[in-house]
Amino acid sequence: MPKKSHISNDLYESIMNGITSGVWAADRNDVIHYANRAMEMIAGVTQQRLIGSGVFSELAENATQYFKLHYLEAKDTLEPVHYVDVPVITPAGRQTFQSGWLIPKVKNGRYDGMICTVEDITNQKQARNALKESEAKYRELVESANSIIMRMDMKGTIIFFNAFARTFFGFSEKEIVGRNVLGTIIPKTVERKRKLMKMLRNIGKNPGQYENIEDENIRQNGEKVWISWTNRSLFRDGITVSEILCIGNDITSQKYHENLLVQCRTDLEDKVRIRTMQLTQANENLQQEIDERKWAEQVLRISEEKYRFVVEHANEGIVVTQDDIFKYANPKAERIFGYSGDVLRSKPFTEYIHPDDRDLMRERHLKRLRGDNLPHFYSCRIIDPEGTMRWVEINSVLITWLGRPATLAFFNNITERKRAEEMLHLLRIAIQQARDSIVITTANPARPAAKIVFVNAAFTNMTGYTSDEVIGKPSLILQGPEPEGMVWTKFEASSAESKAFYLETVAYRKDGTRFDVEWQITPLRDDKRKVSHFVSIQRDITERKRAEEKFMRYQEQLRSLTSELSLAEESERRRIATQIHDHIGQTLAITKIRLGALKDSCDSGHTEPIDEIRSLIEKTIKYTKSLTFELSPPILYELGFEATIEWLSEQMQKQHYILFSCENDEESKPLTREMSILLFQVVRELYMNIVKHAQAHQVITCIRREGAQLLITVEDDGIGFDFLSIDRQLTFGFFSIRERLRYLGGTLEVDSTPGKGTKITVMSPLALSEKGLEGRL
Repeated sequence: MPKKSHISNDLYESIMNGITSGVWAADRNDVIHYANRAMEMIAGVTQQRLIGSGVFSELAENATQYFKLHYLEAKDTLEPVHYVDVPVITPAGRQTFQSGWLIPKVKNGRYDGMICTVEDITNQKQARNALKESEAKYRELVESANSIIMRMDMKGTIIFFNAFARTFFGFSEKEIVGRNVLGTIIPKTVERKRKLMKMLRNIGKNPGQYENIEDENIRQNGEKVWISWTNRSLFRDGITVSEILCIGNDITSQKYHENLLVQCRTDLEDKVRIRTMQLTQANENLQQEIDERKWAEQVLRISEEKYRFVVEHANEGIVVTQDDIFKYANPKAERIFGYSGDVLRSKPFTEYIHPDDRDLMRERHLKRLRGDNLPHFYSCRIIDPEGTMRWVEINSVLITWLGRPATLAFFNNITERKRAEEMLHLLRIAIQQARDSIVITTANPARPAAKIVFVNAAFTNMTGYTSDEVIGKPSLILQGPEPEGMVWTKFEASSAESKAFYLETVAYRKDGTRFDVEWQITPLRDDKRKVSHFVSIQRDITERKRAEEKFMRYQEQLRSLTSELSLAEESERRRIATQIHDHIGQTLAITKIRLGALKDSCDSGHTEPIDEIRSLIEKTIKYTKSLTFELSPPILYELGFEATIEWLSEQMQKQHYILFSCENDEESKPLTREMSILLFQVVRELYMNIVKHAQAHQVITCIRREGAQLLITVEDDGIGFDFLSIDRQLTFGFFSIRERLRYLGGTLEVDSTPGKGTKITVMSPLALSEKGLEGRL
């Protein structure tokens, strides 16, 4: 037996000296009587110096206040205490951060010494700090860099665009991320597309060819800029290129400085390479820390089997309340409350409860301690250090803690759920009180019609149906009989995968009255992006429809009146022109002949006044003829529309020194009298607009036949205009022409660009039927 005991002691000694954790033991007087070899490495002194030292006599200067608190707590409670991340200066004077366990030895129910395990986590803490600093610097570099930083996949789709790039190119993050570089920052041409596809295919095989390129790009407003790009391939598995990192600088104004550009590009590449190396090192440190943490968690699970109950519920906040104080709070509870465990244990638990809930929570706590039968689950409000209110859901039970009654509470933060419930309540009220009718239906194309699952109060006011009468019924109840009722069914069958759409149809109220209704229908999608319901907003547009129909009748009457006025005006012009030609013109011609006869009968010395009078009469005759043509050209009635336009072009050229030319395909173009007059007035008004506003040098008019239509184009090389910004008088002129043409079945289109001239196209029907030919000129 002694031999066996000796072997066991040697084995235990070898194990203690072989482990990497430091272990030391003190007697009931807190004098260290054992320390393993790992403790020598952690403390930096020999075992001989450690053994015999007092825990608080010699180590008081080196142990921090936190370590003392943990030590005294374990000594007073006779329960193991775990300390984490405690700063300690070793006897050798080295600043360390330590974690471990303080395990009191108990003999006959009294304190009989302390066993302490020590883990030096200084390197882990330094690695974490270095990683955080590296990540912060990298993030600051990318977001604050005055360079364009972009990542795109192997299809050219942009997956990252930094703030500088968005500002430079004029895109928001929503407008650019997810879109292809082609057509956004690269002009969408065949050549540019070919070059981009070639780079995406070959950059992994020959990265040097595309490492540094200069390219012409475009901003959102169309402005062209030159960018110097540095491209880096990012590999997914060390072989396959998954993304391309593109860093660019604007070199538009400095392109001629090629030497300076090369130096700038080199500096940028060095910075990217250094940052990449730093990030790689930080990732390696992070992986090492993760491995160390996994190992530490495994050791901790083995050593904490007696706390298995707490570990199994670690996903919730856990507190033990006794004597109105939180005796224990797990890390999740600290995060939910926003206070450290020391602070939580320093004040009555009601200090952390919302003032309106404190009395109720204290009353429930006391009743549970008395053993009263209370609900296990309830919710209350807490206050975090910033004074923000949070909702928690609590599951509380009665336990025994250190021999006395206490409450064990498991709780979760349900603040977001409460807010969602409040928002849902507000939305329910808003929907019920909305003035427009709201209907929610299912979306199941396999059935003849969707079913109604919700209607608001406005629906009842509009249709007379209560919610009980329509919920669960097919949506066809909202429609009238055939064929009107089929409109809704057709839309349901064809719009299950579409976006929101609008629909105007006829509906019938419960009492059978008919009314016009406007639908705004939005599909709702489930987690799988499949349409599950339709939300329909209905609005009674009966009065609006009546007003629109009345307006259309008035508009048609106005077009008819305008056309009749135009024809009446032309008829009156022709009558006046005929009167001038037949009466005034003939009278002037006879007067001229009589004066000629008078001149022949007078002496040669008295004929000069007669010649002056005849000259004045000759001018008057010319003015009369000119006025006759301006009022109503006889050529329009004698030779037809095409000849009249050719004559009008010649007259405009003589009067305004602008080159007017007229082209005619010589095809037959039968027109009614009304259409001939209207088209002549239209072309004459277009000519006058060109003279007044266009500042043109040449005007080309083409008249040709296209099937049963007459096509007239009037094109000038003037200054052009923006149709939306021209003066009101010119806008009204185009409107008047278009409305007169529309009444007789014609159309007018205006194509103009500032600085590039104007082209106006007039289309009118030809009089091809026998009935139409009766009105030809």
